[in-house]
Amino acid sequence: MKRVSLRQAKAQLSRLLKEVALGEGVVLLRGAEPVALWVPYRAKGRKRRFKGRLRIGEDFDASLPPEMAQAFGPRLSLWRGTSGFPLGPARP
Repeated sequence: MKRVSLRQAKAQLSRLLKEVALGEGVVLLRGAEPVALWVPYRAKGRKRRFKGRLRIGEDFDASLPPEMAQAFGPRLSLWRGTSGFPLGPARP
């Protein structure tokens, strides 16, 4: 288990959180005294619930057929990224 000072943790927060997410624990120290323990979060009962049972088709993000797009009305442009929604550029 990695031991880091609070100063180091503040400077390297993103990297340390990535390590914790990958399964490594981190002990935070104030001086030589441990003050906190970071461990990966594991939700009870949700671990690999859909593994092998859920499939996403290759065309899941393809444009909708025009008749289906009309059913959604003008709000569809939000999902295509044309109204400032952070999903990237609209598809032709």
